Amino acid sequence: MFEPGTYRIAADLLRVRSRSDKVFRTLSWGDRLKVTGADAAGLNVDVDGPARVKAPPASALVKEADARSPQVLKVDFVDVQQGDATVLETADGATMLVDGGENLLFARYLAGRFRGTTSAAPKPIDCIVVSHGDADHFAGLTRIFGTESEARKQLFLAPERIFHNGIVRRAAEPKLGATVKVGRRRVLTELHDDVRTLPTADLSDGFAEWQAAVNAWSARRPTFQMRRVQRGDHAQFDFLRSRGVDVQVLGPVTMDANGGPGLPWLTDEGKTINGHSVVLLVRFGNVRFLLAGDLNTAAEKTLVADHEAGTIDLRADVLKVPHHGSADYLPEFLERVAPGVSVVSSGDEREHIHPRATLLAALGRHARPSLAEPVMFITELAAFFKSVGQADTDGDRPIWAFERSAFGIVRCRTDGQRLLVYTDTGVKTKNEAYAFTVAADGTMAEDKVSVVP
Repeated sequence: MFEPGTYRIAADLLRVRSRSDKVFRTLSWGDRLKVTGADAAGLNVDVDGPARVKAPPASALVKEADARSPQVLKVDFVDVQQGDATVLETADGATMLVDGGENLLFARYLAGRFRGTTSAAPKPIDCIVVSHGDADHFAGLTRIFGTESEARKQLFLAPERIFHNGIVRRAAEPKLGATVKVGRRRVLTELHDDVRTLPTADLSDGFAEWQAAVNAWSARRPTFQMRRVQRGDHAQFDFLRSRGVDVQVLGPVTMDANGGPGLPWLTDEGKTINGHSVVLLVRFGNVRFLLAGDLNTAAEKTLVADHEAGTIDLRADVLKVPHHGSADYLPEFLERVAPGVSVVSSGDEREHIHPRATLLAALGRHARPSLAEPVMFITELAAFFKSVGQADTDGDRPIWAFERSAFGIVRCRTDGQRLLVYTDTGVKTKNEAYAFTVAADGTMAEDKVSVVP
């Protein structure tokens, strides 16, 4: 029935088994599967070593060369503890990273996904978007560069372009740069395109390390560009538009400051850099994703007003919830977005109390009206752990250790009319999965999830 060759998976979830018939991986809608042979028991497949799948129905696999092959956009929200990290990948492999957390978790995830990179053959990345310059959004990207000097789990990247909001943290006051008064408003005017052009001694430690990573990456791509983006810079994402993915830049929203662009000061440094996050509305067919950085109430008021005026459309089927579920949110913003699927990227080990109970209740209250059961994922709750036992440390007493049995990755797959959202569990034969259809008018309806066991 199945000739050797590369197939794309048309079912939502497909279990890949070892020779002993144990499931060791689940592949999903749109993934490639290399079939090396077949017998009565199933298919021999090449997935990180000898493996097989039980004979699936013919409709579960489609040859890659077939015109009916599912052209699926993949959007993965990766658990990086406290922080944000997202990967978008088109059917032909174009890849965009949005943020990268603060620790090594994103680097470890990407090294597993894009295996075998070397300094001579780095992984091409079409775009990296840094929503804003807080460590829990971009320092993990610097950590990726740091893995190049490790003996194992190395990851070499070659990004083509890096976009950001233009705000750079400095070593000395004023930390975000100069401001001016425009009328009664204080406005930040020092906005930069390329961090490579700035004196290293002027940068904060985090930005100096980021500058070193960008210097190394840019040397690998003669056409590399780095620039700030603002509302309306949609054309910067034409490399995705040619693949059917439309990206609109909804924020940050600049204002005129004595003849140049500026960003309104929002109470303090933290609120200013958060509120002016790069905000992306990603659309593939009927399905819309809103990637909202660390937006806060002040910034959301502007977006809601522009939505009401018809300047922008905030409605989205999947919302990456702003600021890890912070209490600094505007209910009217959630009401305009009306998500069917909400994703909170959080993992507090500190004092933030993310996500807040009031925010979670508001997400449920303002979810898509056409759905009887909208869904909400929290990356830290989607992770699973198993007990390892007592472990010795360098401290005064031993600790009880755990290890991750599943990372909290929220995976979205869509062909533009249908949306699959799923996570893993600590058991390889179990996933939490939901499917929806999305009409052109934004109506969402629940659909059945197909699993090939």
